[in-house]
Amino acid sequence: MSSFACTIPWPIDICDGRRCAQFIDGELSRAWRKKSVAYKKIYNFKGIPDGASPNGDLVYLNGVFYGSTYYGGAYGAGSVSRVTASGEERVLHSFYLSRSKRDSANPIGIALLRGVLYGTTVSGGAYGSGAVFAMTTAGKERILHSFGYGSDARVPYSGLLSWKGTLYGEAGGGVYGLGTVYSVTPVGQEHVVCNFSSSAGPPPGGLIAMNGTLYGTGLNGGSYNSGTAFSLTAAGSLRVLYNFGASGDGSSPSGGVTALHGTLYGTTMSGGTYGRGIVFSLSKSGDEHILHDFGSGTDGASPIGALAVRDGVLYGTTSLGGLYGEGTLFSMTTTGTEKVLHSFGHASDGVQPVGNLLLLEGTFYSATVYGGNVCNGAGCGTVFELTP
Repeated sequence: MSSFACTIPWPIDICDGRRCAQFIDGELSRAWRKKSVAYKKIYNFKGIPDGASPNGDLVYLNGVFYGSTYYGGAYGAGSVSRVTASGEERVLHSFYLSRSKRDSANPIGIALLRGVLYGTTVSGGAYGSGAVFAMTTAGKERILHSFGYGSDARVPYSGLLSWKGTLYGEAGGGVYGLGTVYSVTPVGQEHVVCNFSSSAGPPPGGLIAMNGTLYGTGLNGGSYNSGTAFSLTAAGSLRVLYNFGASGDGSSPSGGVTALHGTLYGTTMSGGTYGRGIVFSLSKSGDEHILHDFGSGTDGASPIGALAVRDGVLYGTTSLGGLYGEGTLFSMTTTGTEKVLHSFGHASDGVQPVGNLLLLEGTFYSATVYGGNVCNGAGCGTVFELTP
């Protein structure tokens, strides 16, 4: 166990609008076991001038889904678009880089705050290390903050979380060059609230709050340099709860953690019995238990996004594995019973889901990075829905 202090404004009950509303107690019912799974591909991205490679999260407002694509758009540097449940899509903004236009490029996620879209990009901005932007639902964009000056955060790892009118995110850079948690107001005032060291590693998967304490994961760092799970107290102290990477254990947790019944649940991209990732549970005192080892037979492999919760059951995606080797959507009971609900990659289906699942009225929505209609040999990605 190790700790060091971080300056952070408290209380900081950060949540991302998906998981905080999904911490629901309950047992797996017989009706759920018998219910069929309804999967539907909603939209195929087409590249240029449309988007390509949607790798961030979706948000929902007034009957419309909003999201970003890493590539594509009119200039190939990514886009923000809106998609209806019936598959009608419209590009709101195409990112563009030039010396005469201080835009940014390659967005990785969208958050919603007071009817305005906020997101991050990994390149461009004033210093070339990415930016935070605001955008109306009509597509009017404004750069709020450019990363990369001095010991500032650099190259954000994920999208933004909103909490009481302020946006929070995770990025590289910082005092030690090993990652940061930062905040930015809707008017663009940015503050690095925590600098990570090698004892914890950078937190690429997002943070959750439970009983006044933040919990998250570090992709690397820790005793085995294979990642950690940590807590962050109201006093600003970072505590490593668990070090991943021991023999047979998972390594490289990228999706953060989800809370259910006071226990933390998450995944790792690699490690475990087959070397292709695990689902784990973790007590607040740091006791870890492997619920499932990915990689056997037609099971999924290499999960990246966070777990979601519906009626006391965990749901998630894997970026690889399944019947076609291109990823899965799975359910998992808290006792470790796994069920593959959908295997991606058949025909013109999506390929490699990596974003988090958005739960809306009992149905999950998300995107795949590739697949769908062929536009570059591998497909430019899809938006899909699945009702367990």
